[in-house]
Amino acid sequence: MKGTQKMTKPNKCNNIKKISSPSVKKSIFLRRKILISQICFLFSGLCYWHLLHANTDSISSELIELKRQGWKVTETKSSIESRPGIKPYQNLKREVQVVKYKLKKGIEVLFCVVEYDSQKDTIQELCAETLKDAEKKLRR
Repeated sequence: MKGTQKMTKPNKCNNIKKISSPSVKKSIFLRRKILISQICFLFSGLCYWHLLHANTDSISSELIELKRQGWKVTETKSSIESRPGIKPYQNLKREVQVVKYKLKKGIEVLFCVVEYDSQKDTIQELCAETLKDAEKKLRR
């Protein structure tokens, strides 16, 4: 009986079932699509990493540049203003920190206004020959 023995172990290939159900095929397709989109998202994030830091200039780059040119800060006034919120948060108050600088270089005088808006999470800066001009230009 050596040559006529039956196989006691079934072939492993016989245990694999063919996928024929449309819902199973759709599920596999969606999983692949999600995996590919995640890989693309990860890859694009790595390629554009430098853009995350594009808007993180110094708090007051114009003021720093003026200091480098020899201007001296003679006065500083800081205050926090409450302003109405911007849609869709118009019912909330937004806090805006305003710092006013007076700079001198010889007989020349400049005024700079730096504003940090908590709701917009932005910093705006403007310098002019008078404080009123700087504030008006900044509000535009």
